[in-house]
Amino acid sequence: MILKTSMIKVKIRLWHLVVASFLLTVSLGVVFVYYYLLNKTPLIIREVVETVAVNKTETPKFLVNIGENNLVRPLDVAVDGEGKIYITNSGKGDIQVYNPNGYYLYSFGRFEMPNAIAVGPEGLIYVGEFKRGRIQVFNREGKLVKVIDGKKVGTVIQPLSLSFGRDKLLYVANRTGEVLVLTPEGRLVSRFGKPGSLKGYLSYPNGIAVDPEGNIIVSDSGNKRVQVFDRNGKLLKVLTASQLAVAYPRGIAVDQRGRVFVVDNFGHKVLILDKEFKKLFELGSRGLNEGELNFPNGIAVREGRIYIADRENGRVAVFSY
Repeated sequence: MILKTSMIKVKIRLWHLVVASFLLTVSLGVVFVYYYLLNKTPLIIREVVETVAVNKTETPKFLVNIGENNLVRPLDVAVDGEGKIYITNSGKGDIQVYNPNGYYLYSFGRFEMPNAIAVGPEGLIYVGEFKRGRIQVFNREGKLVKVIDGKKVGTVIQPLSLSFGRDKLLYVANRTGEVLVLTPEGRLVSRFGKPGSLKGYLSYPNGIAVDPEGNIIVSDSGNKRVQVFDRNGKLLKVLTASQLAVAYPRGIAVDQRGRVFVVDNFGHKVLILDKEFKKLFELGSRGLNEGELNFPNGIAVREGRIYIADRENGRVAVFSY
């Protein structure tokens, strides 16, 4: 009898232990779920975000694709001060405009493959047409204001990329292997560069941006490198494809903190560098899904968002950082 009682007591203790362990597991699960819902982010993600914040860098995160049902081979993108998004819809020969949330608003213009776009200091929209050798300028409603062509500039103009600097001048990466610096009205201020592969020379410069210090950063696509010039056109730095780990640099942008965003057209990604041109992040990989790219081309950066003209996917991919 004593033996049986002893065995029963042992069984009861094991049962209590199992129940206690189960209740503890459930309680921890409830606490975890509550914490997750309360903070709207998993604990491990929050730790990563806090670490990133301390380091004063931000890991880009995919937000949304824009224009998937409307765009055909978009080549470039620009964003104005109100957050409106302007996309060169090269396959249809127009400019499509979207609101800051990515909803289609309207289209304007009739172009032969518009390939470059920039927003000027007065909010005017500058659209480059490489094939026709001109830049057309529109107001926010899409009304033509003026045309900047070779006759007006006084030299051949074949714009591959456009960018405005803080000096309110228009920088044109020209098919001729030059950078043309123009006033917003189209008057030639200066020019530099020559066609070729030597340092300081350019071949199909498909991207241009001006950093906060006034330095001019050019995607020298034909030479598979990025070159940096000062405001007077003096060569400061040459970044080769191997140094950058890119296959074919095209669109390029700079944010207010001097970080440089380089589109790798053949690598189907975007490389993000600090102002010293050291790698911070990469985003994108080849594919059709959200966050993936397929021969991306132009890029714009504004207010913590990255806009990428995802050419062969027929859309603009938007990331936050």
